[in-house]
Order: sequence, then C-alpha cells, then structure tokens
Amino acid sequence: MAQSDTSELLIRCLLLPLRGMKLLVPNTCVAEVAPYEAPVPTPHAPAWMQGMLLWRGSSVPLVSYEGLLGSGEGVRSSQARIAVFNSFGGHAALPFFALELQGIPRLLQATEESMTRREQEHADLAPVQCRVVVEGDEAIIPDLDIIEGMLLQLGLGGSRR
Repeated sequence: MAQSDTSELLIRCLLLPLRGMKLLVPNTCVAEVAPYEAPVPTPHAPAWMQGMLLWRGSSVPLVSYEGLLGSGEGVRSSQARIAVFNSFGGHAALPFFALELQGIPRLLQATEESMTRREQEHADLAPVQCRVVVEGDEAIIPDLDIIEGMLLQLGLGGSRR
C-alpha cells in the first residue's frame, strides 16, 4: 500500500475478468497468474470445485467463482488464465487455491474516492464482501476467507509433492 501526496491510501489491485463479471482484489492476494490448464477432477465435489492443479510442486484446488454464485458454466475464453491465491487463513493444509479467469487481469490503484459501493442485489451470496464501481468497471470484492473455509470443509486443501 502506498500514500499519495494528499495522504489518501492507495491500494494496488487486480481487476480479474470472469464470465459476465469482474473481481477486484489487492494484488498481494495473488501469488501468480498463469495460463489455463485443465485440472484433475475431484470425485464427489460440488460443481464449483473444478479439480486440482499441480502448481510449483503443490496440489492446488481450482475453483469457479461463478459456480460459487450459482451461475452456469459457459464457454472458456481462448485467453483463459488461472489466478493462484495466497491463503491468509494460516491453514497448513491450504497454502494456496486458484480461480479460473477469462482473460488477462488489469492492474489498477484504488482509493476510497475512486470506488463507489453498490447496493447488494444478492446479500445472501456468501463469497461476496461487496460490489463496487472502480474506474468505470463494476466489480465484486470476493470474501476469500469464505472460499478458503469452503475448501477446508471439503477436505480439499493442497499438498506438497
């Protein structure tokens, strides 16, 4: 995080493109953005759990954020990517998890003044912290702690190989 000349807090963020929506996250949450590769399916997992990826010697769960919100799967973009997230819950079983993206993330610097909070249409959607408009783009700020908790409940923490 940085301070501007007017003492306004700047947060370096990534705008992550999904199917029909965008996520806004601090860039410190994302360990790496990599080209899409098909995961190994996980038997008996919910539809939002796409499977497991091998990333830097670790088995990492790949999640469809749209699936978490109950949206149906669509056609995968030719520019699909995977964003590997650092887990901040301190769980040794889940140091990382990944989300499927539908394009290349965009870097931006957000301030409190550059974001407008939107009314929650679906306040009951657990993995949504809030909805905002930033630099003209509507975005969801996801609740990453809830996603981590859902993965841990499924017993889908990653493992070292």
